[in-house]
Amino acid sequence: LSYVFHLLAGRLLGPDAYGELGALMALFFIFTLPASAIGFGVSKFAARLNSQNLTSEIGHLQNKFQKIVLFLSIFILIVMMIFANKIIHLLNIDRTIYIYIVGLSALPSFLLSVNRGILQGVFKYDWFSINCIVEAVIRLALLGTMLQLGFGTIGALLSFGIAYLLAFLLTFP
Repeated sequence: LSYVFHLLAGRLLGPDAYGELGALMALFFIFTLPASAIGFGVSKFAARLNSQNLTSEIGHLQNKFQKIVLFLSIFILIVMMIFANKIIHLLNIDRTIYIYIVGLSALPSFLLSVNRGILQGVFKYDWFSINCIVEAVIRLALLGTMLQLGFGTIGALLSFGIAYLLAFLLTFP
């Protein structure tokens, strides 16, 4: 689905806008790289609690990590907003709104990493996989919709943030 996303984005955005999107996605993945590490750490702790039959403690673990991750993602958002003008010059793009959207999209990405880490730690691989697939489908559907409505690069970036947010909300049931 990621391949189809890039194929569709490249086709509908055109070379210049797709180049901007590529640079912004690289920025997004650089800033959200710690989310992967956090997810693996949460998975380890959740697996340990699960193996000791302390499943009631997993909720406490989730709350604790969600607070830490929320603080971290807000910090990253603030840093990105402070340095937005420098970042757009570095990436050779012309709109600071792109940086703000990337920063806002990082927030649900971090929160999602905690919940997915718990799903892995308690061996709910089926729900973990379904969540990843649903996220990719939502991102692809939003991309097509946003680009058809004429939102361009902003729509493509929003498709990431909204897909992460919806996937995060879907981890609770």
